[in-house]
Amino acid sequence: MLEVQDLEQALAPDLRKPGTNVSIKNIKSLTAPGENYGSLMLSLTILIEDAASGKTESLQAVAKAVPKNDFIQNFFMSTLTFKKELHFYKMVVPTMRRFQVDQGMKNVIDFTANFYGGRLGLNGHSSKADADENAVIVMENLKTRGYVIAERSVGFDFDTACLIIKNIALFHVLPIAIKMKNPELFDVMVEPYLQYTDVFTQSMTKEMQDGSIEDVLNLASENPNCVCHLKGLRLKLQECYRAPYERKPGNRLFSTITHNDIWVNNLLVKFDEYEKPLESKIVDYQFLNFGSPGKDLIFFIFDSVQNDVIRSRYQDLIRTYYSTFISVLKELKVDTAVFTLEKLKKELEFAAKETFAIGQCFVMLRPIFAVKENVTDVENLSNDNILQYKNASKAHKDKLCLLIEEFAKRKWI
Repeated sequence: MLEVQDLEQALAPDLRKPGTNVSIKNIKSLTAPGENYGSLMLSLTILIEDAASGKTESLQAVAKAVPKNDFIQNFFMSTLTFKKELHFYKMVVPTMRRFQVDQGMKNVIDFTANFYGGRLGLNGHSSKADADENAVIVMENLKTRGYVIAERSVGFDFDTACLIIKNIALFHVLPIAIKMKNPELFDVMVEPYLQYTDVFTQSMTKEMQDGSIEDVLNLASENPNCVCHLKGLRLKLQECYRAPYERKPGNRLFSTITHNDIWVNNLLVKFDEYEKPLESKIVDYQFLNFGSPGKDLIFFIFDSVQNDVIRSRYQDLIRTYYSTFISVLKELKVDTAVFTLEKLKKELEFAAKETFAIGQCFVMLRPIFAVKENVTDVENLSNDNILQYKNASKAHKDKLCLLIEEFAKRKWI
């Protein structure tokens, strides 16, 4: 099991107040192979004892650490991406919450896990340093509060997708509101920490990229309904991989923090006893960028929502996102006249044509539909098995065909 040195030292100061004794117990591995590719996750219990009264508070938590695997550290650019995620929890989320309170919002929006502390290494918390092998982020364990991760090969039904897409809208709209009402705050607290990172274009070798393209084309060629799109599909995938690293940010009006990895495994949902979705949370912010919200929307909808919902309720999902987006802007007293539904649809088209959204939808089908028994543990991942190239299931092939048909229908390929 992963050993994290001096884990107590990483906890936030408000958990280590004078007059308290803090200890960490019950450290266990949290995730199974295939649930998290870029980091190691531990569950643990934080015990906070009041020295005077002897009373002890118990917090169920998760520690996210940099893998010891050199290939994974390089592939996921851990020294930078871990730093971005730590800053998001430590600085950006509190900035968002204070902004909401300052603007008079009655209910402060909370779309992610509570942050319990973190560090870039054992030698301090300097924001100028890169993360090292002792970097760690500690947050609440959402699973102990009844949140669950859905079966990745099944995806979300309409009601659950709507609940999640509202949180995605909140995640996108709050930085936009800050940018419009307090640009100085945005420039200082948010944008400087969004250095562009993309593992598909920056970490994947040309051989891996070409292999990914051929894998998609080979599977597509098996379906008569997809054969007529093969030429356009090849050109689109080549364009995705060979575009410049510094991609266009889209319409500056809509440009915001983008998550870039919103799929089933990074979404936790709480259901009631009748399986009705009640709350959802977004986790894993290591690939944050500044760009088009359309990239997150396209990737989430087409890779994490059930096929029949995409076919029949796509426009309803977009309208759900848009109505949440506008209602939050109104509550924050931001002029909404410029944010029309038509402009949002154009932003989606921009994301489909100018970002890696389409490429990401295709390349992520391998990990999404990988058979659990065949998935390699994160510490043993390498160039040869990172994409989990095994025989494709029927569900995998059905999803791939749906993507081709839906993207072609919208003239995105």
